[in-house]
Amino acid sequence: MEQTKYKNQQPTVPDVDRPHGKRLTKTMKAIKKGKSKVSPNGKPKASFNTLRLFRRSFIFQTKEFFDNSTLHGVRYIAEEGRPFFERFMWFCFVAFGFIAAVVIIFSLWEKFQTNPTITGLDTDFHNQQVIFPTVLVCPTSPFDEEAVRLEAYQNLGGYEQGSEVYEPFLKLLTQLSYDNIREVAAMLSDMPSTPTVRTSNLREIVFRVAVRCNDTFASCRYKDEDIECCEMFKPMYTEHGFCYAFNARYTNNKQVE
Repeated sequence: MEQTKYKNQQPTVPDVDRPHGKRLTKTMKAIKKGKSKVSPNGKPKASFNTLRLFRRSFIFQTKEFFDNSTLHGVRYIAEEGRPFFERFMWFCFVAFGFIAAVVIIFSLWEKFQTNPTITGLDTDFHNQQVIFPTVLVCPTSPFDEEAVRLEAYQNLGGYEQGSEVYEPFLKLLTQLSYDNIREVAAMLSDMPSTPTVRTSNLREIVFRVAVRCNDTFASCRYKDEDIECCEMFKPMYTEHGFCYAFNARYTNNKQVE
């Protein structure tokens, strides 16, 4: 009886008036026109899944680049928690820098193309024509003890009581550099403000208390020839303090302003 029931049962036809019937009709029409594909299980394959996956991957990779980039300002564009105005401001800065860099690169490239650089080798240039470099000799104690004592008691202190406070300042002044410039300024502000101190030229004082050239060099030789040390070595202020320079283009003396 059950077999007869199933044999007499008519197959159901989808109603095209219903929503799923309309979708089926559109799918069949797309298959006939070759615009859609059907998977082996009979269900239509969504072609936009790949585009959606690519879009999500692109957004994720872009955010990772912004968060971990070492370019200045880029990480602030996608940083969470920042106001929109601030993120937009950083975006404008980065965009302006990028455009400026592109313009400079193209201008340099055009200049290179229109004015090519030719590099040639001069085979007639010999080693003996190489200019000898500048040599600096910096004494470990660039001050003269006797000159420091005379300057402190006679010129600055006037042989008054307490004149010995000037000696440490004068010794440190000959070793003036970027490392101790604050210390020198502090010592100068703590010293008694006398008319002599206020009107004194520190450069002239340094040259008076610095160690003499004759006391620094015993003998000098250049190209296997004896030379006069004090004529070739000139006083110069460097980052290490008071030194003597050989073959220097610029030298210092007490007349230099």
